[in-house]
Amino acid sequence: MNEKMSEKKPRIFLQVTLSKEQKEHVIRIAKDNFKTASEFCREAIFEKIRRIEHPEQFGHLNASSMNLAVFEQIQHDTKKMIELQEETNKRLEMARDIENTRQTIKELYKTLKKKDLIGDHSKDADEIANILSSHKSLTPHKISIKLNLDVDTIILILQTDERFKLNITTGRYELR
Repeated sequence: MNEKMSEKKPRIFLQVTLSKEQKEHVIRIAKDNFKTASEFCREAIFEKIRRIEHPEQFGHLNASSMNLAVFEQIQHDTKKMIELQEETNKRLEMARDIENTRQTIKELYKTLKKKDLIGDHSKDADEIANILSSHKSLTPHKISIKLNLDVDTIILILQTDERFKLNITTGRYELR
């Protein structure tokens, strides 16, 4: 035991001034944690030092512990992410609107076809499928030129035939 005592580094005293109420509060908290007031204060001091030196280990950062440039970059990146999310939400809403419109057109087309008010475009749809199988994707205008058909007819076929889908990003149609 004497060896352990001789291995300890000598300690110096650090005086701290507290009000009577503060001192009593520190002593009460220390006792509640089964420590002396000195042990409690020593641990609190070094805990505070660790938090200042390594704020990332404690799950929170404050403005005084962060490099201002890093903070500004985080702020800029966050703003950009919000803008991109808003743009994505707008595009998703547009895609939903397009799909709803396509479903409405498809239902109307079936109704008109049953009543023989619109011609059968199954051969034209097969030709479009053949063209799209040789090309990855095309716009309705390019398909119209290749088949020598009216663009409105091409769009009607593309909207009503399940074999075709619109790529929202490019605005071109491709096979499903």
